[in-house]
Amino acid sequence: CALPISEATITSLFDAFHTLSSKTENRVENSRLLLDKMGGTLEESRYRTASSTRVVSLPGFSLFLMVQTFLESQKGGDNPSEILNFVKQNLSTMVATVGITRPGHVTPKDISELGLLLREFDKNVEHPFGTSLQFLWRDERVIDANVVAQYIRTKILPQSDIKGVVGNIIVTGSNSAMQILTAPLGPFPIKHPGFTFKIQAAAQTTFYVTSVLPSTVLTGLNNCSVHLGPVSGVLHVHNCESCTISAMCGAIILSECKNVTVYVCTNTPPILATWQGKLEGVFVAPYNTFYSTLEEHIAVAGISPKLNLWKIGVPNGGDTSILPPTKFVSSSFPVAPLVTPVMVTRTNPCPLPKEYQDALAQKLIAFNATSTMLEAAYKQLEAANRKDLADNLRSKVHHMFLDWAYSRGQLKGLVDLLQNNVHATE
Repeated sequence: CALPISEATITSLFDAFHTLSSKTENRVENSRLLLDKMGGTLEESRYRTASSTRVVSLPGFSLFLMVQTFLESQKGGDNPSEILNFVKQNLSTMVATVGITRPGHVTPKDISELGLLLREFDKNVEHPFGTSLQFLWRDERVIDANVVAQYIRTKILPQSDIKGVVGNIIVTGSNSAMQILTAPLGPFPIKHPGFTFKIQAAAQTTFYVTSVLPSTVLTGLNNCSVHLGPVSGVLHVHNCESCTISAMCGAIILSECKNVTVYVCTNTPPILATWQGKLEGVFVAPYNTFYSTLEEHIAVAGISPKLNLWKIGVPNGGDTSILPPTKFVSSSFPVAPLVTPVMVTRTNPCPLPKEYQDALAQKLIAFNATSTMLEAAYKQLEAANRKDLADNLRSKVHHMFLDWAYSRGQLKGLVDLLQNNVHATE
């Protein structure tokens, strides 16, 4: 390939990268150095012939050149925070570079090339880079480079921070309740990739989390409704049944779920992990809710609400499919975060596709028509001195609503919320 630098410079760069990437000794080079020390010489024509047989990875060498360009631009500076920011900002390009022969997609072998740049630790023990990423592929040969970049980016931290990266926040065992978790959630700094948030082993529970979140796991949930603040990393929904989930995230993974509807704004296409178990009755839909400080939290989490790839790669039919617009529903948070927002969010910041907007408008028209009809019926019965019938009708409508709430797993949470409101006004 043609590069706008001298042959001597590119040869030196090649030699440096070969030394870094080679797992065996370069005997020709060692021989040349030894002869130099002894005052001897090496026949240059033979040395060049031997050198020309050396082979390095083109993607790895390209990555090496990219980093050298940055280091040269810093004029010898070695500020760790600047290097860290450079890697995070250019990670998508770097991942695309190691998969240069497969534009936009990478294999596990491609990702191993990043081992020259990044190191991987688990409980302070170093492992070959890419070990923790193997589950992303399984039966797939290649996957989207942006998905891998998003997953890696949230886990990058400076060498000085590797020790002591422990601690998760886990909400577990909730049954027939409503849980409202407000910002700031937990003692961890959101920018720290060593922490995760997990909700597990819950049933008949509604969760409202008005906080920026690190990488998040929802697992073992049954008949639950989960409304999350923006997840700065990866949201993994695993082994959940009869649940409704609303979230904004950098990436989302769905595995071993049944009868689950996910309303999501994701900046990378969803990963349907069918290799981990069957997905049955899973529907994916655009994001459907908001709360007053959501846009502030979005800015902290680094999620783009305008870039929603929620349906990319999702089949329109079968065990996993796109939710029909007629079944789309909006949702709301029952309480505001306990802070005064600098910027008040008054509507869903993630634009809805037109067909979903139209479906919501039709539902609103039907709701208003039903409300008007019921109010007219109440007044007509009361005007005819049949207040007993009016009260009976109100009671039936009320019980129909409670039956609906029970079927959605919301009854206990609704009662708790009403009780909290009563106590707040006393």
